[in-house]
Amino acid sequence: MNYSSKTLCVALCACAVFLTSCATTTLTTVWKDEAFHGKIKKIVVVGAFRKPAARNLFEDEFARQLKAHGVEAIASYTLVPTMVLTNDLMRSCLSPERSVDDMAD
Repeated sequence: MNYSSKTLCVALCACAVFLTSCATTTLTTVWKDEAFHGKIKKIVVVGAFRKPAARNLFEDEFARQLKAHGVEAIASYTLVPTMVLTNDLMRSCLSPERSVDDMAD
């Protein structure tokens, strides 16, 4: 196999990988609490990642998008900077003065 054939093969493989990575995602099920009829005004965003930088990026972006829709959002790493996050730990850090309505995890 000559140089141009190898280059073409690598380029085709790269294109195949690129095109399959652009596949769309669809939700198959959605859960919501039917008893809740209010509007969520303030929420804590929790991302569970092995690397703190990934968690911070995820939570910042998620919070930014929620804010764009009129929901006040707080990245959990600003409240609980530890890597070991549990729902109990997060809820214990949500003091009443923060007036948080719910937690997105």
